[in-house]
Amino acid sequence: MARRGVWIGMAVAIPATVAFTPFHPLEPALQDPNVVAQPQPVVATTPVATAQPVVATTPVAAAPATAQNLPAGSSAMAAPDRDVGSIVVNAALTRVGAPYVWGDAGPDSFDCSGLVVWAFHQAGITVPHSSEALATGGQPVALDQMQPGDVISFFPDASHVGIYVGDGRVIHASFEGLPVTVESLYTAPINAVRHYG
Repeated sequence: MARRGVWIGMAVAIPATVAFTPFHPLEPALQDPNVVAQPQPVVATTPVATAQPVVATTPVAAAPATAQNLPAGSSAMAAPDRDVGSIVVNAALTRVGAPYVWGDAGPDSFDCSGLVVWAFHQAGITVPHSSEALATGGQPVALDQMQPGDVISFFPDASHVGIYVGDGRVIHASFEGLPVTVESLYTAPINAVRHYG
């Protein structure tokens, strides 16, 4: 998660000749060929809608909360494991285009971990609103075992997260000025993949 600065009674004059260039937090990684992970073939086991988001129309009954079906960092009312991933992905896809706002967790604006929190809430699962905490909770998943709905953290410090949608793509709220979007999983170095639910 990015940090916000605090202005305390200070004004700064910027000459009119100075141009402002927005900074994309992934830009350094995208420019360094030694950092960006090379795409690996991924086989999706669940089809992913590409044109319009799909919303689950069948209610899913909550499974009883037990130590066996709740990963670390989540709490009560987990839906059956086989349905959680599709509920999470479909919920997140309905937010494509929503603005990034640091600290927000929906329903109309999000930061990166806020989108994850909101999407999992739609499946009845509570996850932490922190990219660092999301990177260490749940169950670890190998890169070649990722399933739609798994949480992916990026960069060595786990400063960014998104939700795997399948077919080598991730949905995420990247930074201020860009809306929630779906893009290649390999735009930044992967820190960890975790399964919640």
